[in-house]
Amino acid sequence: QFRDGRGPLEGSVARENGRRDRGQLNPDLSNGPLRPLSSPISGLVDRGLCSEFQLLSRVVDGARREVGDAACDLCHGHISLFVSTAPCVSCLWALRQFQLHLPNVELSVTNGEELYLYSVVER
Repeated sequence: QFRDGRGPLEGSVARENGRRDRGQLNPDLSNGPLRPLSSPISGLVDRGLCSEFQLLSRVVDGARREVGDAACDLCHGHISLFVSTAPCVSCLWALRQFQLHLPNVELSVTNGEELYLYSVVER
């Protein structure tokens, strides 16, 4: 939603780790607003292929196209992100970058691994 009265940007999107959608707005992500963090364990892994990174980049790209770089603080709302496993360090950095680009958009992350563990413990 935008504070100037324009309607909300809404929808849903899914991504899989290790795959990049050819129809994505900015397929190489090197010119995008977020930057992946190289892993200290293995710098050979392209963290730009993490699904969390791709999703967050797509949202920030969309907001920037709608309102421009300087007006992203006009955006407000809520995004729910479901991840199947614990996010890597690069994905945590992507979450923080998202917060810096869209400070008035609340971001909640649900970890499927934790949901599974809690459901097993309760039985």
